Amino acid sequence: MTDSVWTARKNNGQAIRVENNLPIVSLIFPLGENKKWDGNKLNAREEDEYEMMDIGRSFTQGSNDFQETVTVVQEDLPDIFVESKYKIEVYGKGQGLVYKEINLVNYRQGDDYGLQKVESGLRYFQTLIEYGKD
Repeated sequence: MTDSVWTARKNNGQAIRVENNLPIVSLIFPLGENKKWDGNKLNAREEDEYEMMDIGRSFTQGSNDFQETVTVVQEDLPDIFVESKYKIEVYGKGQGLVYKEINLVNYRQGDDYGLQKVESGLRYFQTLIEYGKD
C-alpha cells in the first residue's frame, strides 16, 4: 500500500514538493547563503522556517559524490531533555534531491535529572542512487 504520493515542480522563484496534496516550498531562488523562508507558505499549516546553507559545496554519501549542492536545514532543535529534531535535505545541481535525513527523538525523564531515556523516535535516510537517462 502506498502511504504517500509525491510530485514536484519548479518555477523561477521556488521548487515545490506536493505530498498527499500538501504543497511545501522546498527551495527558493535565487540561492543565497543563510537565506530563510516559510516552507508552509502555500498551505494552511503553521509557519515552518527553512534555511539554506553550504551553497556550491560537494556532498558525498556512500559511493556517491555530488558536486555543487545546497543544503536546506528544515529543523535543528538539539534539546537533550524533551525532544531532539534534525531534518535536512541536500539538492544537487541538475539532479534535484540527492539526500534527505530525519532524526526525531522523544525522551522520557528518568528518576535522576538528566538521565532521561529514549521513549520514541524516528531515523530516516533517503539517498539518490541513480539519475539521468539511459
